[in-house]
Amino acid sequence: MVITERYYPYPVLGGKAKAFADGCEFAAKFSPFANSKKAVVKIGLALNDPSIEALIDEGTARIVCHVECPATAYRVVHPLKKGEENIVEMPSGKVSGRVQLSVVIVAAKEIQDYSNTSLVGIYKDRHFKVDQGGLLAVAEGFAFDLELKDKRLSDSRSPVAIAPSDDPDAKMITVDSQAHEICIYLPKAQFALYRNMDDAKSVSASTSRNHEMLVSLVVVPALVQVLSEFAALEKKDGVRSTEQFDQFHWFAPINSRVAEFLKGEGVEGDLTNVDFKTYPALVLAQAISDAPLCGAFKKLED
Repeated sequence: MVITERYYPYPVLGGKAKAFADGCEFAAKFSPFANSKKAVVKIGLALNDPSIEALIDEGTARIVCHVECPATAYRVVHPLKKGEENIVEMPSGKVSGRVQLSVVIVAAKEIQDYSNTSLVGIYKDRHFKVDQGGLLAVAEGFAFDLELKDKRLSDSRSPVAIAPSDDPDAKMITVDSQAHEICIYLPKAQFALYRNMDDAKSVSASTSRNHEMLVSLVVVPALVQVLSEFAALEKKDGVRSTEQFDQFHWFAPINSRVAEFLKGEGVEGDLTNVDFKTYPALVLAQAISDAPLCGAFKKLED
């Protein structure tokens, strides 16, 4: 997600409004590098605003980095610390192509009477209400292109695409695996709700929670259907042919995630030989999507 230039209902450091005294700033310096296992971005921060710094020190505000990879639907919010060099890591199996980073300072809780001693002009001595997750400062965004060592994986597009159904009378989710992306079609009304709930209007924890819930509701069932197609293939000498899927861009990253999960279980294998009786499609679907429901419930507890 890139925070675009826009006006806010109250002064935001780094926003369009010329509301802060000269010398006040919030900036981030990014230094990315990558290998075959992960991408790493070092982030240095420069903050010069006593009022916002005080809010951070007392826990009323926090600095976060929102990382998003549009090609793979990877979206994570990392907490950062002021006065330190921060390191953000992204597993290379989850990001490919353009990676976007936005560093912001947000309200950790609702601020009923926000004021800032650095405000000038018509904003001087004024007070504002800031909702939890509301922006207090925005640094200039950063984007870079990640090229993975595995050429086949780096060439693949997003494994999953979610779109509205062409059928105006559709009431069920449908899945099409016979394309370069696993296409998930939602009834139009449900697709509109999906977009509204997952549009990342805020970088607060609730957005991330919504995203994981939506992955559980929409993506996991679709993966179960696709993996069930492999389970239905006959094995010959203990190996099933995946030739009919090899041509699709989604196959390589999905197969790689399955192999990664199996290796963690102490098993060498992938979709060509996995035992679906031991590892049912539902288990694999949750594993390769990082068990989003567990993550969502954990955030609910927090």
